[in-house]
Amino acid sequence: MKRRWCLILVFLFICFFEAAAGYPSGGEIKIGLWCEFLPYSRVNHYIEMLGGRDIILILHIGPADIGDPELVSLLQKAEEMGVEVRAWLLLPYEEELYFCEDTLDDTENFVRNFTDWVKREKIGIKWIVFDCEPTPSTGREFFKYVREKDIVSFINHLKKNKDAESFKRSVYRMNEIIDRLHREGFLVAGTSNRMILEGLYFKNITLQDSLNVPFTMLDWDELSFLVYRYKASQIDYLGMAKRYSQIAKKYFGDRGVLDIGLIGDNRKIPENEKRMSLFGGEEKFADLLVGIEDPAELAEILDIAGKNGLSRINIYSLDGMAVSEYPPEAWFDGDVPPGKKYFTHISSIKAGLANASLQLIYNVLVVKQESVEEEFGVRAEKRYNPPEKSKSRIRLRR
Repeated sequence: MKRRWCLILVFLFICFFEAAAGYPSGGEIKIGLWCEFLPYSRVNHYIEMLGGRDIILILHIGPADIGDPELVSLLQKAEEMGVEVRAWLLLPYEEELYFCEDTLDDTENFVRNFTDWVKREKIGIKWIVFDCEPTPSTGREFFKYVREKDIVSFINHLKKNKDAESFKRSVYRMNEIIDRLHREGFLVAGTSNRMILEGLYFKNITLQDSLNVPFTMLDWDELSFLVYRYKASQIDYLGMAKRYSQIAKKYFGDRGVLDIGLIGDNRKIPENEKRMSLFGGEEKFADLLVGIEDPAELAEILDIAGKNGLSRINIYSLDGMAVSEYPPEAWFDGDVPPGKKYFTHISSIKAGLANASLQLIYNVLVVKQESVEEEFGVRAEKRYNPPEKSKSRIRLRR
């Protein structure tokens, strides 16, 4: 038995050491910047700064914002300044926010109303962005299980969610929504949790069924994965950025993107206080809201992502930059010494081993991977062929 476990550990070490080997140095990154809470009138003040740095603005738009004069003014100014704005469509919090199995009717209606308005008013938006995560009510339950160390309830919840037939129907319906957008001339991006990317690395698509979040089998033009720092040290976060950059590159080519953050102390954002009270466990929740607080650290993260194959990174968020002690433009002007080396092999291996353990627990305690993979494995593989590289780049300052 001991020999068997030694062999397993050696095998895992070799696998993750290989994953930790870097791509040739690239260094060119096109940056997108999420904006979730700032009023459109305030965002307007940052358009010139974004335009001067060729940064994409990924702007939260809800159903009630359609036709908002301040939104129209912001989009007009962005078009004048040459700033690409992507519409990040989120439902109201009470309607569960995200694009997933539980929100298809509301999302479909919202998308139709929004795109009808864009076409009617000739608004210059070409990209629609969907956030694919478990609903806030599910997230609240998960957070409760974690706080109370209630692994049994967590596992039972994941088991209860699994329904391969319902999942397949949702996949087809979500692809119908995306295909309709494509037919109307829009490009479509999706973002989801990094656990989805890890699941893919371990050939586990069923995890998406357990979360009610179809993702990798959808017809995205770009896919991004939330890799937030939370309480990790800088060296561990660099290791995470390295690992997930390589996996995203491996499976999605230039369509693969990381969402990094949080920027600044997000406890200062009033809307997060409301979410803390809704989720419960305010103190533990608040600890997760303290993000990257030094532009030099952000520069290192962007640098290591570029050196490991990525050509696109999204940063969360303009909201955090606005409450940080640095002006927003300072976050894009950090310097990295030429030829800087990062000793992240151990951190990357730690991240890989931790996620291998979670995948093993899932497979043993929740459910073996079965019909979902059989149905979507081949279809998903076809989506991994990368498109042509975008010609628009900004180079990190060295």
